[in-house]
Amino acid sequence: MRYLGNKTRLLGHINQLIEDKNISGGVFADLFTGTGSVADHFKDRFEIITNDLLRYASLFSEAKVSFSEVPKFPRFKKHFKVTPFEYWNTYDYSNETAGFITLNFSPRGDRKFFQEKNAIKIDTIRRQIDEFREANLLSEKEWAYLLASLLESVMGVSNTSGTYEAFFKDWEARSNKDLLLEPLSIENLPLFSKRNVTYNNDSNELV
Repeated sequence: MRYLGNKTRLLGHINQLIEDKNISGGVFADLFTGTGSVADHFKDRFEIITNDLLRYASLFSEAKVSFSEVPKFPRFKKHFKVTPFEYWNTYDYSNETAGFITLNFSPRGDRKFFQEKNAIKIDTIRRQIDEFREANLLSEKEWAYLLASLLESVMGVSNTSGTYEAFFKDWEARSNKDLLLEPLSIENLPLFSKRNVTYNNDSNELV
C-alpha cells in the first residue's frame, strides 16, 4: 500500500528501544496504526491493540494481527473447491453490472482512476465478499482479510500517484494491466495472541 506516513522504516528503531528498555510481554497498543506494519511486526511478542480513525486502515491492521499466515478459508474452499483468490482471478466478469467504483472512478463516470474493466472487477469482488460473509462462507476476520487484500491489490492497477485525490490525465502503464486479487502480505509469526483486537475510533475516546 502506497501510504503517507508508513512506519515500516522505523521498525528497527522501535525494536531497539524495546530491547534497551528490557520490555517483554504485556499489551502493545498502536493507537494510530495506519496499515498495521508495526503491530504486525510485534504480534509474536505482545498482545496487540490496534486503532485507526480511518476505516480502511483499521481493516489492514485487523487482517494482519488476526492471522499468522494467509487464511485457509475452510468454509469457502469446501463450497467452491478453490481459494477466494483462485475463485476471483478466474471469474467471468463479462455479465457483471457497474457499481459504485465503475460509475464514479472509471471513464463511465468521466474519471480515470481505474480502467472500466478493473472497476467492474472491484465492484464485483467487493459485493461478493459481503454476500459470502452473509452466507456464512467467510468469518468476520476472513472478511476483513479479503477486503484488505482487495484494497492492496487495486493499488497495482490504479491510475494515481499514490493517494486518490486526483488521477493522471493519461493512462499509466500499470492501469492497463488486469486486476489480480493477491493475498495481503503479513509477517509469518506463528506465535501470536488470539486476544488481539482492532478498533476504528477516535483515539481520545478509545483511551
